[in-house]
Amino acid sequence: MKVNQNILVIALLLLSAVLAQAQDPAQLKEMFARAQQHNAQGLRQYTWKSRNEVRKDGESKSAQVFLMSYDALGNLQKSQIGGTAPPSILKGPKGPIIGRIAEKKRDAFIETVNGLRAQVQHYSQLPPDRMQAWLASATITAKLDQGVVLMQGGNVLQRGDAMTIWLDAKTRKQRRVEITTFYENNAVNAVSDFNELPAGPNYMARTVVNYPKESLQLITENFDYERERR
Repeated sequence: MKVNQNILVIALLLLSAVLAQAQDPAQLKEMFARAQQHNAQGLRQYTWKSRNEVRKDGESKSAQVFLMSYDALGNLQKSQIGGTAPPSILKGPKGPIIGRIAEKKRDAFIETVNGLRAQVQHYSQLPPDRMQAWLASATITAKLDQGVVLMQGGNVLQRGDAMTIWLDAKTRKQRRVEITTFYENNAVNAVSDFNELPAGPNYMARTVVNYPKESLQLITENFDYERERR
């Protein structure tokens, strides 16, 4: 029994040494950048469904389902295939004046929701120069007991924002991304979890955006990925 335990300890030490060597910061950042480009190209071969839900004060206000795909130029396309449009956030009977107030509130509500979505989307589609700048200043922490490597850095798109990426220690693919940023000078937090498709690419399976200022929560879930036949 003691011999087996010693073998196990040696094996773990060797594994840690191999992973540590492979996680040279400069090398890891370069590998991550290449993997991201390759993964993005792979996802262009798929169609999938995306469910977008809006909650306010913990109550669901709308849930829309879209069919998603990329066109020949690599532009993301979407068409609604189910769900409802965001309703008014006012309840109860409405006269002409109340109706106009409700309409203005609804428009402001939709504008905030769309603004938050766009804000978070900017981080998932960073321009190459921004990504390179973030990678250059990001710190790397290996958590081998959890099988992950953390990449952390700030001032991604705004002063004071931050992004943390959890990478699988072996595959270097994303497991999770957390973003803290600001919308109209108010705090926003977004957490995305990733899954891997059988053919190789990984994808953003679920994203939760929290906007405490207005007790808003945006939930996006991507599923039913199918490879297109070209």
